Amino acid sequence: MNKLEGSVIVPREAVNSVPEDYPDLATYYDALWHDLKNKYLKSKKIRDLDECIQIIQKAANETPQDHPDLAVRLGHLGDGIWTRYLATDATDDLIEAIRVRQKVVDKTPEDHPDFAIRLHRFTDGIWERYIRIDAMDDLIESIENMEKVVDKTPENHPELALLLSDLGDCIWEKYLKTKATDDLERAIQLGQNTVNHIPEDDPHYAKYLNILGVRYKARYIEFGAMTDLEEAIQFEQKAIDRSPRDYEYQWEILYELGNSYYFKFLKTKEVANLEKASQITQRTLDKLPPENHPNQAPFLSSLGTDLWKRYLETKAMTNVEQAIRVGQRAVELTPEKDPNKAHRSYNLAIHLMGKFTATNTMIDLDNSLRTIQQAIDNAAPNNPERTTWLYYFAIGLEHKVKKTGATEDIERFIQVMQEALDGLPEDNLPGWAIWANYLGAFHMKKYVKTGAIPDIEEAVQLIRKANDKIPRDHPERILILQNLGNSFFERYSKTNDVADLDTAIQIEQETVSMTPKDHPGRIGLFRNFANSLIERFLNTNATVDLEEAIRIGREAIDGIPKDDPSRTELLGDIDM
Repeated sequence: MNKLEGSVIVPREAVNSVPEDYPDLATYYDALWHDLKNKYLKSKKIRDLDECIQIIQKAANETPQDHPDLAVRLGHLGDGIWTRYLATDATDDLIEAIRVRQKVVDKTPEDHPDFAIRLHRFTDGIWERYIRIDAMDDLIESIENMEKVVDKTPENHPELALLLSDLGDCIWEKYLKTKATDDLERAIQLGQNTVNHIPEDDPHYAKYLNILGVRYKARYIEFGAMTDLEEAIQFEQKAIDRSPRDYEYQWEILYELGNSYYFKFLKTKEVANLEKASQITQRTLDKLPPENHPNQAPFLSSLGTDLWKRYLETKAMTNVEQAIRVGQRAVELTPEKDPNKAHRSYNLAIHLMGKFTATNTMIDLDNSLRTIQQAIDNAAPNNPERTTWLYYFAIGLEHKVKKTGATEDIERFIQVMQEALDGLPEDNLPGWAIWANYLGAFHMKKYVKTGAIPDIEEAVQLIRKANDKIPRDHPERILILQNLGNSFFERYSKTNDVADLDTAIQIEQETVSMTPKDHPGRIGLFRNFANSLIERFLNTNATVDLEEAIRIGREAIDGIPKDDPSRTELLGDIDM
């Protein structure tokens, strides 16, 4: 028998020796609970905690409802169940801890010296339930309870800063949900009060400064007042200055400070602010938490997204390289079964695609395609983002087709884009029509490569349906009509069915009539229309088609600057 087990023999025997109808049996259970609690604190074994809970439950059961110790014993019971919940994440324990702590609060008068602390503990459970199930009622109840806790806490209480911080966190969360300006203002006020009530040598002083800075930055983002951004930088910089060199959350503060300087660059366009943001970001990367830290993967994912935004603004390759590096690490650190792995893989794929767009290097494109495939494979079938990811996968495959021209890449595009289209409701317009046209164009591309009639038939069907669904005044309709006319002409070229040629001409005439003079594809549209008219002239010898083709060519020339090489080329076509 070890010492820990020996420490509870006497109190356990004392309980066993007392008759069950003994009027003060609860006191014996209470004494045994104290010894069992000490045993658990040393052993940290769940079975010891289970026994603690069991015994203090008996103590509470044996305590009369009007006894002054009932609230205390129920409080111990709630604390035990809460401790087990934190250790096991068992939902039943969370529910039971809330129920027991509610009884403790109900039995405690508001003028009782422990009312605030008991209400605070009860609210911990409500807040935890909110985090788990995202019920707005729990958030509102947390705020109302914490308001009362703060009101009942003396100004000189050593825990007041923590309580103010908790209330501020609840109201900040409500602001993030509702974007209500009053909540943002209150969250800032409470953040300031927290900082005012905590000594500067407190180990958490830097954390509270950073929180306050983040809230000022949120107000800057909301309203654009430069004074708020300057306040954010001031508090975040002070948080860095006041944090110990080995402070475990220094990376979070550096991250926020770097972001603030980047926002300042966007506002002022002063390169010095961008350079400052980049320097701080590098310091952030140097201060990352250990790999087993639960926040490292989500933090790296957020940092990668921010670096990507900087790249889009500045086109600085160092930003996209850093975004890729930290994004890769975020994916590597995310467990396979974590639902966030798919989203982080998708973000990484987008960053790799951005690098490809800048470098035109095949290895970057292949890496992007491989990564987005992993995201899709890891996504749950009902993941609402999966359809969008398939679409962007198809865009990447289009880049590959442009590089290789390979039929297998065209077929892969069609497969992926068809799956994306199947996941988009047909009434999701104009998106469905644009995607259907995109897919139809690739069926036509495959037909040109292989001559397979089913592909041109599928192209005609998809693009015709896209044209039927797209709003008449939508700017994408010109491209859809162009593809529809081309698909009918391609089918005519294969079957010699004059009806398809007539339909192509009719569509091309409508396309030309609605195309603005400054449209970048206008010359090609006019040329297609003229070529179709000439083809019908060659079949029917109808002079009217030849004359119309010449007229269309001349109209196209009128819209071309005299020094544009395409003007000379088109003049040559008309002369022929």
